Amino acid sequence: MLLVVVEDRHAESALRQALDSARQRGADVVVLTADALLAMRLEREGIVARRTIHGMEDPATHRPDGNPLLDSRDELALDGASAAFGEYATFDGTDFGPYLQYTLIPSFVRAIRNVTAVQDQLATGAFDRIVLAGGGALVRAARLVASHRSIATETIGGDFLSRALQAFSRLKAGRATRWVDTEFRALVLEPGFMATLFMKGFWRRITGPPPPAPHPEALIVVGDRFTADVVERLTGASRQIVLAGATQPGRALFANASALVPLEAFGRWSDPLQSAATLLDAAARSVSLASDAAHARQFVVDGVRYWPLVRRATALHILIWIQKLRHVQTLAARAAHASPRAQLLTSTTSRRTTACSSTPPGASA
Repeated sequence: MLLVVVEDRHAESALRQALDSARQRGADVVVLTADALLAMRLEREGIVARRTIHGMEDPATHRPDGNPLLDSRDELALDGASAAFGEYATFDGTDFGPYLQYTLIPSFVRAIRNVTAVQDQLATGAFDRIVLAGGGALVRAARLVASHRSIATETIGGDFLSRALQAFSRLKAGRATRWVDTEFRALVLEPGFMATLFMKGFWRRITGPPPPAPHPEALIVVGDRFTADVVERLTGASRQIVLAGATQPGRALFANASALVPLEAFGRWSDPLQSAATLLDAAARSVSLASDAAHARQFVVDGVRYWPLVRRATALHILIWIQKLRHVQTLAARAAHASPRAQLLTSTTSRRTTACSSTPPGASA
């Protein structure tokens, strides 16, 4: 029996080649895919197709408060993301690991679910070969599981050009969801926007008028919908507002605010040199993290060491994000020093309340 693993419809050409080859050999085939629409289409054609959540759809595993199996696997993914950086994300006494987990968690959840999906499917029958159709996260997980269980594999449509075309197709399709929970958004879009802000701030420092003088009683806000609504209702207030939020939607919310000073206005001429030094340090740590065999041994699910599936994303988080977070840390410390009696306005996601403090935010703000 053959298990054909395909990520989604963007690798359907390779999938069809695999199915034709199996049909000529007269082999029974089960297709495992992360694409629900592709699975339904294959089922209509009479092909046995399973989604990656098939192993968790047993009604016996469900309870009124949820699916314990799914919860345990996601908990394992969260634990993995928490331990992903170790000491490699600590710079000058500040652990930046917790700040990086937000965009890294989807990579760990995807890796855990893909590995366990392949394991669940292999447990349902006697599969003597795994056919890997195209590229993608699920295919990489299947290759890792096959190596762990010493199962023969066959690759179709896995050459560099084919995988590149599939990745480009997925990238175009991701526009519909703004690439949510993708490594493209975590490692390209969001850090790219922050880098653009820093460069614009530095350019204004060179060519534009001098920034407004900092007010000792400024209001430092985190740019999100809740704090924007609070600031909008501060009628009659003429306090200077320091916008510390770096996300694009948050910036747009404060476009009409008066006496607004963006955080990057606190940049200095020496910042590019400091950023370059941090980037070199982060690059060295990224390489060390990726090659740390002892660190990799702690990431295990169902007996499979899944670190190879998340190693690239984890190392790139160090390389790409650390320099930007350290620069934000420096700018926040300067804003706090320039406004010693400032108040910090932020919001909590759990209670939707506002936390105001007369204590200036520290360097880790």
